[in-house]
Amino acid sequence: MMTFQRQRPERGEADRRRGSVLVFLVAGVVLLLAMTMISVDVASMQLARTELRAATDAAAKAGAEALLRTQSNAQAVQAAVAMASLNTVAGSAFKIAGSDVVIGTSAQQSDGTWAFSAGGDRPNAVRVNSKMSSGSASGPVRLAFGKMFNSGTFTPSRSSTASAIQQEICLAIDRSASMSWDLSGVNKKFPPNGAYARRPQPGSRWHALRAAFDAYLQEVAETAVPSRVALVTWASDMPSSMIPQEDLFGLLTPLTQALASIVARLEAALSYNFGTMLTRMNQLGEHPIYGGTNMSAGIDKAVETLTAGNVLPYASRSIVLMTDGQWNEGRDPRLAAADARAKGIMIHVVTFLPGAQSADARAVASITGGTYIHANDQAELIAAFEKLARTLPVVLTD
Repeated sequence: MMTFQRQRPERGEADRRRGSVLVFLVAGVVLLLAMTMISVDVASMQLARTELRAATDAAAKAGAEALLRTQSNAQAVQAAVAMASLNTVAGSAFKIAGSDVVIGTSAQQSDGTWAFSAGGDRPNAVRVNSKMSSGSASGPVRLAFGKMFNSGTFTPSRSSTASAIQQEICLAIDRSASMSWDLSGVNKKFPPNGAYARRPQPGSRWHALRAAFDAYLQEVAETAVPSRVALVTWASDMPSSMIPQEDLFGLLTPLTQALASIVARLEAALSYNFGTMLTRMNQLGEHPIYGGTNMSAGIDKAVETLTAGNVLPYASRSIVLMTDGQWNEGRDPRLAAADARAKGIMIHVVTFLPGAQSADARAVASITGGTYIHANDQAELIAAFEKLARTLPVVLTD
């Protein structure tokens, strides 16, 4: 009977096999390490790009906001540089130079796109050109393992343009009876001759509003982006039986009768020319005014104005609501504000004199993303209107 014995490989051949396995094993480990290092650097590069984009966008928007608010190129550049430094890119505060900030003019085209050009008589846009390279303020991004692959740095770049967009604005002005009272804040206290005439006299709240109104239109006319403005006035329904007796003896004009029975009315349609609304304000100041504070009626009429077919499709829409009192007629103004928000309309609210401050007025602004400002006197009222006139919406357009 024949037996077979397994032949063992020679010792040298076994060593060669083990050596080959070790070579492949080492190569695999090296390849794995290389891929890990590359992945880490790629992730760092992607993060740097994202952070650079956010920092550049923020700097451009800050610069555009400062440009419109201050009307100063130098302050716009300063604001952009300061905002950039508040952001972190690749673990360090991001830095840009003043030369990286370009002040210019941005115009919206018929297809909805924007065209930017440096300079211009009335600039309305800021472009920030960011680059992280050896010659930039921040320098390049240092990679953790890049030197091993002959690439120790990464040089991303980003360009962002922020522009002010055109607005369609409706001023919704309180014309209730209290607007003929004086500025003391005391109910039913009139300036001289005001109690009998029932029409706004010098020293009345209406006259203070008129000064702020004129200042607002002047500021709007001088802004970099032209805006159309409409005028709505509002109060509450005032039946003839509630009109003071003295006005029934010939003082009640047809205009006063009309106003007394109409809660809110459009006085002047949207226009770049403010002549009509100035004329209407003059007329309203020459006649007695009546009614309570139906704030929601004013909001609803302004919303109706800003959702009509003649409203510019690409424009931002906002209401500037002014009142010297707290709502005491009509539905809750918070509900009217919610309706405005649903239609993409922002409401800025200005309350005048201490008695007008209210949670409702603040809520109307807050619900729609608008600004709430309280003015204690005529100077503060004018300042509030001027501030709102300079507040243009800023968006990234490039």
